[in-house]
Amino acid sequence: MYLFYLILFLGLLYAYIKYIFSFWARNGFPYLEPVIPFGNMKSFAKKKASFGLTTWEMYQKSDKAFVGVYIFINPTLLIRDVDLVKKVLVTDVEYFFDRGVYINEYREPISATLFSLKGNNWKNLRQKLSPLFSSGKLKNMFPTILNEIDHLDRYVGKMAENNEVIEFKDILQRYVLNVIGSVFFGIDLDTIADPKHPFREINKDLSENRDAFENIRTALVFLAPKLIDLLRISPFNPKIKSFFYDVVNSTIDHRTTNKVTRNDFMQLLIDLKDSGSGLTVDQIVANAFLFFIAGTETTSGTAGFCLYELALQPNIMHRVQEEIDEVLAKHNGEISYDSIQEMEYLEMCVKETLRKYPGLPMLNRECTKDYKIPNSNLTIKKGTAILISTMGLHYNPEYFENPDTFEPERFRKGSETYNKDAYIPFGEGPRQCIAVRMGFMGAKAAVVKLLSKYSFETVSNKPIEFDTISVALLAKGGLPLRATKRSGSVS
Repeated sequence: MYLFYLILFLGLLYAYIKYIFSFWARNGFPYLEPVIPFGNMKSFAKKKASFGLTTWEMYQKSDKAFVGVYIFINPTLLIRDVDLVKKVLVTDVEYFFDRGVYINEYREPISATLFSLKGNNWKNLRQKLSPLFSSGKLKNMFPTILNEIDHLDRYVGKMAENNEVIEFKDILQRYVLNVIGSVFFGIDLDTIADPKHPFREINKDLSENRDAFENIRTALVFLAPKLIDLLRISPFNPKIKSFFYDVVNSTIDHRTTNKVTRNDFMQLLIDLKDSGSGLTVDQIVANAFLFFIAGTETTSGTAGFCLYELALQPNIMHRVQEEIDEVLAKHNGEISYDSIQEMEYLEMCVKETLRKYPGLPMLNRECTKDYKIPNSNLTIKKGTAILISTMGLHYNPEYFENPDTFEPERFRKGSETYNKDAYIPFGEGPRQCIAVRMGFMGAKAAVVKLLSKYSFETVSNKPIEFDTISVALLAKGGLPLRATKRSGSVS
């Protein structure tokens, strides 16, 4: 009898999944054939590729402007055509305003980040936080960034003297952690000298020390957000959540009790809270958590991948170094916010790095009201999940010639040889990453300092492999390079 019911249950489950997997066919959309039970996520499920790279894999399997896919059993529309991508992100953004990732401000207040908030709640918070990332604020924080770069420089110098291999994924993450600790929390971390610092341990818990359950929790935030509340599980590690609440509450208590003020983002958030703007402690914690995890991985990744690409092509590296030397000579050898803005070829190299290694390899959106697709008789229904493959666009030869080749010249002002609408390393439109300029500056400053004093070479001819579990694009096994001190450097 039990066997009968088991067979009946499995039969009904199979029929249900088959019905779900007919969604795109029933609605007249082109689609990729799903595989039970993975949908089109087999590479991700078998840990062969991250979610972002699996999305890129789907992108390459179709030549349509848009194609229906299945994120496990969730029907999702993958937008491939650059003109339609622009409509989703910019022109017709009112139809696709929300990201469609997990958020529940009441059950999980830490989920209410600028990244995940919807509609007017997002607009209100964005308006409050935008002044924190103004040009003036970025310029004021630059001396702090330079101070942290000095710690990085000393580490690299010592390793260069001993001719030791430097793992740049690790050391640049620690550099960025120091910057975030100082400019966001007002804390002197120096994780370069102390790799066991609690902030670094939390960072590793978020990106490296993850078991299967942690990976499932993170995946559900993006892939099946409704399932989180249905199963009554928390998408956040309790240890990590507790850590950020402790840091924020202790900082607020210390500054309030001792009447201490500092020129950092935490102070600006505290001032917003105290001004009656409606900013809560939960929102401070949520967005401190967001900037911590997003800033660490994307900024360090940009700097690391850039150095690695330059090490692979010494002629390009030497050209960047010549520009750095020339500009710094005009500024008494000092690296400053203004001097870095003059380095046009460096800018081209960093932009090309972000093309090959975008901060976000894919973008999520959700259709918020029915949308008729231009030049078709099809309508995207409200509630439909939307995916955009940043990697797919950036490696499409229709938009970028020789996409596998590192070619900074494609970004030369006035003679660009690429489709500008296809270049979206941090998204585009009103929901583009608010801290993109800060991350860009932190990466460029580190590259300038290091290239002004050292040359780099690779220690392996093996192509870069990517981590299969992280949301951001990370190098599996790190970015090992060997540094050599330059003679007669300007800085």
